[in-house]
Amino acid sequence: MFQTTTDHAKVREWAQQNNAKPQLIDSPHSYGDKIGIRLDFPGRLDDADLSMKKTVKDITWEEFFKLFDELGLAMEYADTTHAVEAINFYRFVKREQLEAEEASL
Repeated sequence: MFQTTTDHAKVREWAQQNNAKPQLIDSPHSYGDKIGIRLDFPGRLDDADLSMKKTVKDITWEEFFKLFDELGLAMEYADTTHAVEAINFYRFVKREQLEAEEASL
């Protein structure tokens, strides 16, 4: 089951439960995490999605959420509360996109 949130505490709690840390991508208009922020899961192969021309750097949660809000983002994520196996799927979406989808229902 997937959830969507803009709540900083929920985003941080989900990330920490999945051993993820906040990062900044130096090229926010590139392939992959186009927004410019991401959650890094140590040991995962998601770094392969980042080209050699891009670098990422660890940032604080405060820096992360400042960008999260400035960019008008929400996080869609896999709710693993009742999952047998952890699924650390997430993506960032524009809040305005969600509002438009909700209005059309």
